[in-house]
Amino acid sequence: MLEFHEYGFYIIFGNNGHFFFWRNIANTILIIIVISLLVILIKMILRRKDDEKTKSFLNSSTIVNKWNGKSVITFPDLSLYNGKLKNNLPHGKGIFKICTFQPLKLRFNEGVSSLVKINKTENGYTYEVIEGITHLGSELLLYIKWLVIINCFALVIALTRMPYGYYTILRILTTFTTCGLSYVSYKSKRLSLTILSLILCIIYNPILPFHIGKTSWQIINIISIPVIIILYLSNRNRVK
Repeated sequence: MLEFHEYGFYIIFGNNGHFFFWRNIANTILIIIVISLLVILIKMILRRKDDEKTKSFLNSSTIVNKWNGKSVITFPDLSLYNGKLKNNLPHGKGIFKICTFQPLKLRFNEGVSSLVKINKTENGYTYEVIEGITHLGSELLLYIKWLVIINCFALVIALTRMPYGYYTILRILTTFTTCGLSYVSYKSKRLSLTILSLILCIIYNPILPFHIGKTSWQIINIISIPVIIILYLSNRNRVK
């Protein structure tokens, strides 16, 4: 037996009555709707994953169209491209990886980027490295990355009171870091970044040191931290 109330209703079994709030029912319905939508979404994702197909070409390259709208192209030398396509060519932001080297985040315009050009023929996919870009091994990039991290921490510590020997070590460390960054900038033909790296290298060089006040050095150290980070990030995706 049901008895309705302003805030809910009673369900009466014999002499026992159980009261239910309207909002409890509303919450229950909402939970059921959310769970149903999640089940539908999971089924759609699983169905789209099942639809992923691999197409092979005569030159041993392959392409897999992923459920999320992106594609993975594997080249004959096992290099990879992961990103979206337009007219069967890479378009927009994507990741390009040459064999065992560090992946590169590049922006493509129908197969053409600042570093790599990807071609599509009847035999399959190929790529060519744009002339003027030289290869830097992943080990060198890793060393530069760790130099940048350690150097930035050292520059932050230098803002406190430290013994004179610490600042000498800091000069040597920063000189090594900026020399590495200037080399990377030079190889990727970025003149402005190369000049900026060399300026920092000259300022921090331990052979002919600049003798200026502590306050001035603190200002230089504060400015150098973001500059070194920007130099590394600007060059990271320009080398391979």
